[in-house]
Amino acid sequence: MKCLMLAALPSWWALYGELDMVIWVLLGLGLMFTSRCMYVTLVHYTGAKPAEYYSVQKRPGCAAYQLQTNQFFPGPSRAGGGVEAGPA
Repeated sequence: MKCLMLAALPSWWALYGELDMVIWVLLGLGLMFTSRCMYVTLVHYTGAKPAEYYSVQKRPGCAAYQLQTNQFFPGPSRAGGGVEAGPA
């Protein structure tokens, strides 16, 4: 999602002097809105939320893993530390 915005920034910036300032700002806002819409669609409607829901139904231990792991963006682990190793 952010990739769309980052890829479009050079073209948007190149239009800075060529368009009326109001149009240029509206294009920038539209770009941010599009990026946000893609994020919401991928996380809540077509991707992460449904996949996480069905993973909890099918896989034992998945709920505990979800409590310790970030859902969509990589980063530091949530409170509670890393995933503990299960029985081998």
